[in-house]
Amino acid sequence: NAEYMGGSVNSGTVLNLEDGQVLFSLQIQDLASNTVRLTQSTASICSFRIDQTLPTARVQLVSSNPSRTLAKSGDTVYIYINASEQITVSSISINTHQISGSS
Repeated sequence: NAEYMGGSVNSGTVLNLEDGQVLFSLQIQDLASNTVRLTQSTASICSFRIDQTLPTARVQLVSSNPSRTLAKSGDTVYIYINASEQITVSSISINTHQISGSS
């Protein structure tokens, strides 16, 4: 548990759940035994989504060279990614050389 805005943060591990929406509820009690049950109607976030499906992607490389499939030193190479879901590109390398770019 970690202190968070005067309260505590608890964590648990999700095991053997299918993809889809997961609802949860929480019952809390203070030292004076006052109890409250937080549910979807009383808490701001009482659900999350399990996603174990790998994204699929189609990638297209295009060069600024007049011959769009060739590139030489000084040309810009554009990488177009069409993914099945929202993704974050964590790294790009060409011939094992890490490259940086912008979106």
